[in-house]
Amino acid sequence: LAAAGLLAASCAAYRRRSPLWSLLGVPILAGGLMLAAWLGASGRDGAILLAWLLAVAVATDSGAFAAGKLVGGPRLAPGLSPNKTWSGSIGGLICGGLAGAAAGLVAQRLLWEAESGSLLPLLYLGLATALAAQLGDLLESALKRRAGVKDSGVSLPGHGGLLDRMDSLLAAVWFAAAFGALRHGAFHADAIVAGMLSWT
Repeated sequence: LAAAGLLAASCAAYRRRSPLWSLLGVPILAGGLMLAAWLGASGRDGAILLAWLLAVAVATDSGAFAAGKLVGGPRLAPGLSPNKTWSGSIGGLICGGLAGAAAGLVAQRLLWEAESGSLLPLLYLGLATALAAQLGDLLESALKRRAGVKDSGVSLPGHGGLLDRMDSLLAAVWFAAAFGALRHGAFHADAIVAGMLSWT
C-alpha cells in the first residue's frame, strides 16, 4: 500500500505534461513493484533472490558512480543522461558481476544447504543482471527526456521520484523473472529462483 501511494504521488505530478509517462512509466514501475512483491511474498527463497538482485543493483550503481568519478572519459549517452560515462558503465558491470558471484555463492548455501555450485555462471549472470540494471536506468532517462522533466516525480524530496531511486532494481527484477522462468520452463516463484541461482 505504501509503494502504491508513492507510485501515485510520483506519477500524478507529470500526467498532464506527459501522456507518454502515464502510458509507459507507470506500467514499468507498477509491474516491477508487483513482481518484486510477488517474489517476496512467495517465501524465503523469493526473499533471498530479491536480496541477491538488490546486491547486484546496488553494486552496479555504486561501481558506475565511483568509476565515472575517478576515471571520467567519453559520455555513454549524452542525449539521455549527460553524466553517465563509458568508464562508469564498465565499472558498474564489473562490480555487478563480482557482487552477483559473491552473493550467489551465499544464496546457494542458504537456499539448498549444500556446497555451492560453479562460480562462473554466477559471474556471468551477475554481469547480465548488471547490464539489465543499467539499461533500466537509461530507459528511465529516456522517458524523462521525452517527457521534458528532470526527475520522474516529487515523492522523494531531494531525490526526485520513486523511479529515480528504483529504476536499476526494477529492471533487474524484470530480467530475473524473464530469465528464470525461461530457463526453468515455468512462471512461478520457485522456478524463477531455481532458474536464476541453481547452477551445478
